[in-house]
Amino acid sequence: MPADPAPAPAAAAPAPARPLCVDLDGTLLRGDTFWEQVALLLRADPLRFPLRLAWWTLRGKAHVKERLAILPLPPGESLAVDDATLAGLRAEHAAGRRIELVTGTHRAAAALAARRLGIPFDAVLSSDEKTNLTSRRKAALLVSRHGERGFDYAGNSSADLAVWAAAGRAVAVNVRPAVLARLRATHPDVKVHSTLPPTAPVILRQLRPHQWVKNLLVFLPLLLAHRLGDGAAWLASAGAFASFCLLASAAYALNDLLDVAADRAHPEKRLRPLPAGEIAPAAVAVLAVVLPLLGFVPGWFLPGRFALGMLAYFAGTVAYSLWAKRLAGADVIVLTGLYTLRILAGGWATGIFVSPFLLSFSVFFFLSLSLVKRHGELLLLAAPSSALNPQASTSAPLPSRGYLAADLDLVRSFGTSSAYVSVLVLVLYLQSEIVARLYPRPEWLWLLGPLLAFWFHRVWFASARGLIPGDPIPFVLRDRASWVVAGLAGGMLLAAARA
Repeated sequence: MPADPAPAPAAAAPAPARPLCVDLDGTLLRGDTFWEQVALLLRADPLRFPLRLAWWTLRGKAHVKERLAILPLPPGESLAVDDATLAGLRAEHAAGRRIELVTGTHRAAAALAARRLGIPFDAVLSSDEKTNLTSRRKAALLVSRHGERGFDYAGNSSADLAVWAAAGRAVAVNVRPAVLARLRATHPDVKVHSTLPPTAPVILRQLRPHQWVKNLLVFLPLLLAHRLGDGAAWLASAGAFASFCLLASAAYALNDLLDVAADRAHPEKRLRPLPAGEIAPAAVAVLAVVLPLLGFVPGWFLPGRFALGMLAYFAGTVAYSLWAKRLAGADVIVLTGLYTLRILAGGWATGIFVSPFLLSFSVFFFLSLSLVKRHGELLLLAAPSSALNPQASTSAPLPSRGYLAADLDLVRSFGTSSAYVSVLVLVLYLQSEIVARLYPRPEWLWLLGPLLAFWFHRVWFASARGLIPGDPIPFVLRDRASWVVAGLAGGMLLAAARA
């Protein structure tokens, strides 16, 4: 009788998947909770901020995080969550894989972020008052928990290279090309979820060079004084232009740091590099500190009054960022003053007298444009389908500003009135002795009044129709009619100047 066949060997149980350890800032979130809390401290206590931060830093970054932990995180809806990564983690967890959140964020912020993300992490490992859990410290902790190559790790920055080196498999999320190239040297099979653009183009976007057109105002005294052949004046104006461009970019960096949470909720501002997570907040903070220092270099070679003008402009931008922009009315007054200060500084740099007519015209002209900016934002807020305010309530506040949706008509009234006052100042200037002395054929200049009135009509109609949701400068630069108006105005000035 044949022997019974030997029983088939039991199938080996599949090896359990390595736990997946995930970073928070820059990976699950396209932002940095530490720097956002630093910005909150700056906004809440700007006068004592430098001393407090410097004193805490002397005791190490872990201590800084511990002290900042008492500040609130931005609202959950403003966190820039990487949705694709979050969905992938949920799928892994549903399949039974162990998921751990391992972050350099302070434990309080990490626990709060974990709850808001809605994933039941198997463990949350984070910094405390003694240990800043980043780079090699994070790698050592994970090796002690899971062994060398006993875990997979998802991160994003160069600080994570030490952790990836100890991981079984590397997962790169929101990683820059330079970091990815270094990572592939140790993990050729790295799993790439998403990449960020190269650093240089992102920094250029952060500087907002399209906004530098505003600084061309420093050339206005030179042009209106008919000093076109004065090479020294041109050189001084160019130095003034460079200084103001650097100071303006520094102001944008500071503004972005302070308003990043509100900007993420804005349909256009959320695309800026910082709220979109394309640039590290630390890099933006460096720009906010270094650019003003560079901006004062050209001013060193210009008259002392210009240096005072730069100091006034810098102080005005800081006051706007920390205080004035949250107070209705004060915001547009400060913005108007910053525009007018550019013209004054252009005169101080070249030694050219700036007439009271030009200053008066500038005040009302730029007050109207500043109100166009607020009008566009309020119109967006009041719209029924507004991303800023889905309920479109008239009592809804404009984020980080001191306005309500109900202020729309009042802002429009102030803005259009200022536009017409600027036209009136221009007409009064055309009757002055200055014009008769500078222009042999001043009758050509009378066409400037109707031309300016038409241009203001166009800008305010565009704003009322929702075509200018914020700063009017990008609209003006794209608008062909505005270029035609500028060309006609230039032609009239040349015709009036011909003998």
